[in-house]
Amino acid sequence: MRVLSIDMPGRKIGGYVLWEGESLRDSGHLQEANDLLLHPEQGEVEDYRVLGTLLDRAHPHWVILERPFLFLIAQLIGAAKFWCMGHRIPWWQIQASTAKKAVIGHGRASKPTVRAWALKHPLMQGRACSQHVADALLYLEAWKILSQR
Repeated sequence: MRVLSIDMPGRKIGGYVLWEGESLRDSGHLQEANDLLLHPEQGEVEDYRVLGTLLDRAHPHWVILERPFLFLIAQLIGAAKFWCMGHRIPWWQIQASTAKKAVIGHGRASKPTVRAWALKHPLMQGRACSQHVADALLYLEAWKILSQR
């Protein structure tokens, strides 16, 4: 199972992790964990191209997305959901506070707390971890936890 978890860019930078495992209970491994860089100066079409290229290249079986809290990310989330629909790929959405509560135990955990958690996560050993990658990993782990309930 390949799962792509995306922290959508608010303006220029987001993050993603591409996880692969046999099942939700499997610790699996990360294929990729990187920032997602947009180029707003090149226009909106370029932003959709960058997102579409990531989705095409990842070949996910599931896509994890944050629930939009800003108008800025709602359009990109809609584009990702449209891509999923066209490729018959299920998606799952979660609010950041719900993910923090499920994984860290506190829905109002600070960004530094989430990043510190991600840096200690076994899947991130030896990898660079921006705040955006940490958020994408948080959404992935919340999906794994909450989907087993």
